[in-house]
Amino acid sequence: MKMKFKALALAAAAAFASIAPARAQNPEEQGYTLKQVFVLSRHNIRTPLNSYRALMDSLTTHKGQWTEWSAHSSELTLHGGVAETIMGQYFNEWLTGVGFIPRNWVPGEDEVLFYSNCFQRTVATARYFASGMLPQADIVVNHKNELDLLFVPVMDTATPEFIAQVNRERAAMGGPAGMRGMEDSLARYYRVLEKVLDYEHSDYCAAHGGIHFASDTIRVVDRVGKEPAMRCLLRKAIAPSDALVLQYYEEKDLRKAAFGHDLSFEEWCALARIKDIYEDLMVSPPTMAVNTHHTMLQFIKGEFSRKGRKFSFLCGHDSTIASVLAAIGAEHYVLPGAIEGRTPLGGKLVIERYSRGGMDYARLSMVYASSEQLRNTEQLRVSNPPMRYVLKLKGVESEGGFCRWEDFESRLDYSIAAYDGTPKGIAVTFENK
Repeated sequence: MKMKFKALALAAAAAFASIAPARAQNPEEQGYTLKQVFVLSRHNIRTPLNSYRALMDSLTTHKGQWTEWSAHSSELTLHGGVAETIMGQYFNEWLTGVGFIPRNWVPGEDEVLFYSNCFQRTVATARYFASGMLPQADIVVNHKNELDLLFVPVMDTATPEFIAQVNRERAAMGGPAGMRGMEDSLARYYRVLEKVLDYEHSDYCAAHGGIHFASDTIRVVDRVGKEPAMRCLLRKAIAPSDALVLQYYEEKDLRKAAFGHDLSFEEWCALARIKDIYEDLMVSPPTMAVNTHHTMLQFIKGEFSRKGRKFSFLCGHDSTIASVLAAIGAEHYVLPGAIEGRTPLGGKLVIERYSRGGMDYARLSMVYASSEQLRNTEQLRVSNPPMRYVLKLKGVESEGGFCRWEDFESRLDYSIAAYDGTPKGIAVTFENK
């Protein structure tokens, strides 16, 4: 089994090699002056959804062995709150160290924005981060009392031409083999999941004639006014793989977290990769992302244009970050040191605006605690920083992780304009088969 994941290990090693130069660079030592920071965060460690508990129990013989959680269903855990406070403290040390903010800063009314989706896990994440970064300030986390479409992937168009392009982009994710390539990749990861669950002896497997996850084809349903959905076994695999990843962070005994199995780091990555592929298919086709997160792109542009704004913190979901990066054409990446290679719990898309020599520059990064840092609730400091993976935009020239601000802004404008060119409101449901 470990040999089957050699490619994953090599990919992680290559990513570490590519990240090292970017992490070693100190922008201030190169003459850059930080002017503005925008953070789009995923919530930190949460509990699984109770609505999936019956399904999860039916997929395994390890009923009743799931972790006992410190919070209610889908809420931020105590561990997640502490980890997010630590990340806020790191941002405080980093930003005061480079002279961006003064010590014990109490910002003026328009200098900062903290905004989140309505869920407990997103509001609480923003509050914990604020308490770590700005402990002297009475920060208000703005949020609605209902689902905020700024943060979720809801389409407002579904013409046949639009969906055909979305499905072409989905197929391209599987390489030359198309969707079959995605299914073949999933088959390797499913084997780890089935082993951990003891799926072959589960009630679900028996009730469905011994069907295995890998025997099903991927079917995605795109609907106007709602998030994309799936009608295939990948949808059912998400619930236990998500719960096992959460147990990886919450349970100190990794053998217990894996129901008695000694999993390698690569095998934990395989469990998380099921969710990553699901997320890529659902929300990351660029054409779809431009549509579903048009308002977020406008919001980002507006924050950087707002007079007096220094720091913005928005808290949403893994799908929020994935969609924004797809919409602006970020190059594909796999984050080193994290079992969730795309949008780890508590991970942050950080967009920084710098000036140097009379010109402005942008740097885009994923900033996140490594899996070990998050598991062990390590104190993050400038001397023990979180991971920072510098992102690149397709077709945009950059040097040392920095691109010209006008090029970044042009990319935002291009994606916003692409949305404006599509017809809206055609209420049709499409299912790829």
